[in-house]
Amino acid sequence: MTILLFIIILAVLILSHEFGHFIVAKKSGIRVEEFGLGFPPRLFSIQKGETLYSFNLIPFGGFVKIEGEEGDHKEDPKSFASKPAYTKAAVLAAGVFFNILLAYILFVFISWAGTPTQIDDDMPVGILHTKVLIGSVVPSTPAAEAGLAPSDIILRL
Repeated sequence: MTILLFIIILAVLILSHEFGHFIVAKKSGIRVEEFGLGFPPRLFSIQKGETLYSFNLIPFGGFVKIEGEEGDHKEDPKSFASKPAYTKAAVLAAGVFFNILLAYILFVFISWAGTPTQIDDDMPVGILHTKVLIGSVVPSTPAAEAGLAPSDIILRL
């Protein structure tokens, strides 16, 4: 299960990174030949417009194949090589930017959703206004007999 979760998390990071390159290239008028998740051999693909979307066998990676990224096709206006330096820089930096954006979105979501915290005697003195939320109550226990219920908040002892 740990290996599967690792592969899924890695795939999400790669997808975010490569999508950054992809979307900025497309919005800049650059032809994207292929958007691939994983490394070949290719398992299956779908051609949509001028871009081939592929899912490949080896899940540790991904790529965006951009026309002119190796310096050829300088005469083609839809080529990476024909674009000004600031457009090239934007396409290259977009992968890192989208990884940072993904991290920010995940941190905001986790902060919004809240995370459980164990409270013990070693808690720093500066933490004030700590609330304890009752997650569940086992029937026929002193907590159940005292009237505690799930989602109750203990404000003080």
